[in-house]
Amino acid sequence: MKVINGDILSPTDDVDAICIPTNLQRRMDGTAVMGAGLALAAHKKWYLAYAYGQRLFSGAKSVVVIKTIGEDEIIHIVSVPTKVHWRDNSTVELITKSLNDLVDIADSLSLKQVWVPSLGTGLGGLSTNIVWPLMHEKLDDRFTMVLKK
Repeated sequence: MKVINGDILSPTDDVDAICIPTNLQRRMDGTAVMGAGLALAAHKKWYLAYAYGQRLFSGAKSVVVIKTIGEDEIIHIVSVPTKVHWRDNSTVELITKSLNDLVDIADSLSLKQVWVPSLGTGLGGLSTNIVWPLMHEKLDDRFTMVLKK
């Protein structure tokens, strides 16, 4: 896994997928709870809450492609659950499962360049000392951790 400083919501032309840390909660109106952090910013940019809510309603409990954007250059927006409920802290167990599933999705979609944030270390409450070694262990050179500038 590579590491860069940048804006994960403004990918370069070679990026195939952007990962958004999420929870597994859905509102009564069918939309996913994407009310803070990177999930909220991504929702505001690409209107993801309804599409992700539908994936959750269909039984998604792990990594899923929420939306595919672009015409000439296609980019997949991928949810990466780090916590079950939005009020909870992220868990190492769910992040580990999500990382394994993310590699499987990258394989199945033949993704060559996937941007991922530092999972669970913002609003998720986990230490980078715990999460970053796990991400480096699980994610190969197709993945780039994008840290805020």
